[in-house]
Amino acid sequence: MKAKTRDWKEIKGYEGLYTIADDSSVYSVRYGRCLKPQQARDNHFIVVLYDHKGERKVHSLGRLLALHFLPLPEGNIDDYEAHHIDFSTNVSLDNIEWRKRKFIQSKSVAANRKPGLMPSIYSYDKLGKKTEYPNVSIAAERLQKPIRHISLCSRGLLRFVDGIMFSRKDMNPEEALAERKERLTRKNSIIKCIDNGRTYDSLKSAAELLKISLSSLQKHLGGKLKRCGGYKFEYVEQSKRSKK
Repeated sequence: MKAKTRDWKEIKGYEGLYTIADDSSVYSVRYGRCLKPQQARDNHFIVVLYDHKGERKVHSLGRLLALHFLPLPEGNIDDYEAHHIDFSTNVSLDNIEWRKRKFIQSKSVAANRKPGLMPSIYSYDKLGKKTEYPNVSIAAERLQKPIRHISLCSRGLLRFVDGIMFSRKDMNPEEALAERKERLTRKNSIIKCIDNGRTYDSLKSAAELLKISLSSLQKHLGGKLKRCGGYKFEYVEQSKRSKK
């Protein structure tokens, strides 16, 4: 029986570097072999590609397959996601279709998440508009932002990532704007030690004077630790600062 011939196409943006076949194989021209896909936290497969400048980018294997072998949907392609029809990890043309991102978030985010994996996170722009992502790694892939920065921001340890606020809370626009305003007050953060009653001009000064870990102090103020060096701290509200 004659083996089926694979159809290969150059990956857009990586011409001369990578090609993709209709069976989801990704071939590296430089190394002369097919890449081995990696399994992301949401249980789907990704591949790491390097562009002509040598910059590293992570791509969803299912989306690459859909972009090159399925008819493109009408409208903005960023509003659509390559959806796995049977909610499995099977990456094939028979199991991939374009669907609106809103539909994906409402049906498959919870279905594709294994117990114990990172929960959904939400991004909020300056107007409080919300976008949901299944987890941090997918948010980093879609927005092309550092995964560590998004993770820290979602836990309240970093105020914003290029003006975008991330959180693990599902908030309405009013709540999101209130949270953004509260985070803005953390610039040159003044904090107070509840145990000794003293205030400190910054987290760094408090860490140095009390000889405690700065990273532990950030985690404590972000709600990850109950105490830091035996102390409890809180941010000083903007109204209290202005009186001083």
